[in-house]
Amino acid sequence: MEIIDNYYHCTPNIDNKDSMLVPQNTLDFTADKNNAEQKPQNIVDSSILAHVIDLLCTLLKKTKDKDTADFTKIIAVFPKLLDYVNKSEDIFLLLHGTSALRTFIHLGHTEILKLVTPKEIIDVAKKLLSPATNEQAAMCLGNYVIQIFHNIQPKIDTNLLMNVVQKIYKTRMPSIVQSLILIFARLIHSNPKEIVEFLSETSIDNRISLKIVLDKWLLQQPLFRGYYTKNVTFSALLKLLVQRDPRIESLMVIGYNPSHSNINSEINAPFKILSLMLRYLDNEISPKKGKRPPVPQSYDGLDEEEEEEKSGFSGMTPGY
Repeated sequence: MEIIDNYYHCTPNIDNKDSMLVPQNTLDFTADKNNAEQKPQNIVDSSILAHVIDLLCTLLKKTKDKDTADFTKIIAVFPKLLDYVNKSEDIFLLLHGTSALRTFIHLGHTEILKLVTPKEIIDVAKKLLSPATNEQAAMCLGNYVIQIFHNIQPKIDTNLLMNVVQKIYKTRMPSIVQSLILIFARLIHSNPKEIVEFLSETSIDNRISLKIVLDKWLLQQPLFRGYYTKNVTFSALLKLLVQRDPRIESLMVIGYNPSHSNINSEINAPFKILSLMLRYLDNEISPKKGKRPPVPQSYDGLDEEEEEEKSGFSGMTPGY
C-alpha cells in the first residue's frame, strides 16, 4: 500500500491542489538542491501503480477463505483506496482505483460494509459521474455501479441513476457509453417495467430520459465490445421489445444512414432494435475463426473484469 500512498501524494488531489506538485515519471527529485539534508521524494510511475493494484486484486481473488487473516488484511485496504479515489484528480488512479474497488466489492462486500458505509461508496460513483471529473475516469464506472446495486444497496438510488443518464447524455466516447449503458441493461434484466417507468418520468434539458438512453444505446450498440457486454445488452433490448410497452413502441429514436445524407432522421424504436438484432444474428451466424464462449443463462453476480480488458482499459494511456 506504500506505493499507492506515494503515488497519491505525488499526483493532483484535494489534499495538495494548492501546493506545488513534483513532476511524475522520474525516479528521484530533490526540491532544494542547496539543502544537503533534504531527502529525495520517491515518485511512482503510473505503470507501476497499475501493476501494484492488479497484484492486490489478484491476491484477493486467490484468498478464497474469507475467515483468514490474509483476507482481512487485504480487505482493510479498501477504506483508504476508496478515500484516494474520492479525492484524487489523477486519471490513472481514478481508472485503476475504480476497477479495484469494483473487484473488492464483488469479492468481499459483506466485510467491506463493516468498514465503510454505503453512502461513502455511492459518493465515489457520484464524484466520477460529475461533469468536473475527467470524462475518461468513467471507463470502468459501469461495473462499479452495478456492484453497488447488486451487493451494496439493492434499493436503487434514483439520484445516482439520474447522474448516469446525465453522463450518457453528455459523453461522446463509445467506451464510456458502453460502460454506462451496461448499468441499464443489467437493471432491465431484473426490473424492466420499473426502469422504463423511471426513464419515462424523468428528463434532462427537456429531453425524456428514455429517449436519451435509447438514442445513445442504439447508436453505439454496434461498437460495443466483448461477448459479455453484447449478450447482456442485446438480451436487454429483446426484453424491452417483447414487453410491447406503449412508451417504447411510440418512441422515435435517432436513425443511422450509412451515406450520412440524412443522419438526423428518426425511426421507430422497436424497428431500430429489430434491425440491430437481425444484424447481430447475421454476424454471429456467419462462419468466423475461433470458438465463441457459451452464452450465460443468468447475468447475476457475473464477474465483468474481462470486459474492462476487452474495452481497451488494460494498458491504456488516456489523453488530455
